[in-house]
Amino acid sequence: MNQYFDVAIAGGGPAGSMAARTLAGLGRNVVLLDASQFSVPRIGETMAPTVTNLLKKQGVWELFTGDGHLPSWGSRSAWGTEYPDTASSIFDPQGNGWHLDRNRFDQMLFEAARSSGAACFTGHKVVRVACRDACELQVEDRDKRVHTTRSRFFIDATGRGGSLARTLGGKKKKNFPLLAHWVIYNGNDHTKSAMLVESAPDGWWYTAPVPGNQLVAVYFTDAEGARKLSRYGWDAALAEAPLTRSATEGLRRAGEPTIRSAGSHHVGKEDWGTPWLACGDALMAADPLSGSGIQHAMETGIEAALAADAWLHGDISPARHYQQKSQEAYQEYLGLRTAYYWMEKRWPESSFWKKQAAVAAPVKKVASGQSTPLDG
Repeated sequence: MNQYFDVAIAGGGPAGSMAARTLAGLGRNVVLLDASQFSVPRIGETMAPTVTNLLKKQGVWELFTGDGHLPSWGSRSAWGTEYPDTASSIFDPQGNGWHLDRNRFDQMLFEAARSSGAACFTGHKVVRVACRDACELQVEDRDKRVHTTRSRFFIDATGRGGSLARTLGGKKKKNFPLLAHWVIYNGNDHTKSAMLVESAPDGWWYTAPVPGNQLVAVYFTDAEGARKLSRYGWDAALAEAPLTRSATEGLRRAGEPTIRSAGSHHVGKEDWGTPWLACGDALMAADPLSGSGIQHAMETGIEAALAADAWLHGDISPARHYQQKSQEAYQEYLGLRTAYYWMEKRWPESSFWKKQAAVAAPVKKVASGQSTPLDG
């Protein structure tokens, strides 16, 4: 922990792990630091078929398929109408998607980074970082001891809450605050393995099976909707989403909802004299409706690693291009999000949907080549 690294990475999710694996493969001396120990449950997630080729290219496909994730053969969505649309992946040339055990998936990528030669530590949280010509990190281990680690370059991959990039001068632009309330249900029959998205008067719902005969249910709403949920309870909110209620009938809820931020944001970099970048949700966090979280995390982790390697060779132009590309992707995403939210017009008096209607008129063309849970 006290040695001098080429690159230090905070955050051992898909973005940080792929960054570490890529840099280690380039011969860089890299350390990957994750605050967790993969023991706290993470939200199960549905992964699109498009990620399959990425996993194969990165050499982790066999590890992935041996981990017991569930195949996803499509999705159902009731958005803008009470009647659900069905999208099947049976005829998708890229095959089926996947319902993930997120803890297992994230740990698999973390261990893949380790096997590539990265120094990987769990239970180690970066509590402070400062970068000038090089970077110095204060790292708290699981026993609350603080270590100092130095590196020539730093990558923030700490997810939506990532504040390290902002302490280094990153400019965070927020849009569309959103809160995710999620619970796990036990006793699910995996023969019904379709993901479901359903809009409701004060937000929208996402349900999907996860390994272990479980189902994850997530309710997305704003602060006002969260107060109503607190006042009237989970079952009252569920009663306003008949398809989601039906999907959870007969299952056993494992505890009260856990709350996470699910809003949109982008972190810009303006000071090109300091050696750092952000990736994954620490760089750009999209509405979960976009269905792009894992793929975006892995791709930006790889791209940030390549930009960091070039920076250490004395060329910062790839880092500039990476940051500009992310800004353009965020603007494209905002148009995509607006177009989809404008499709729902059944509750014009709802505070939640009024806020969606208050944004600029939707773009006429949805970003090409992108799919969302509404598309399967």
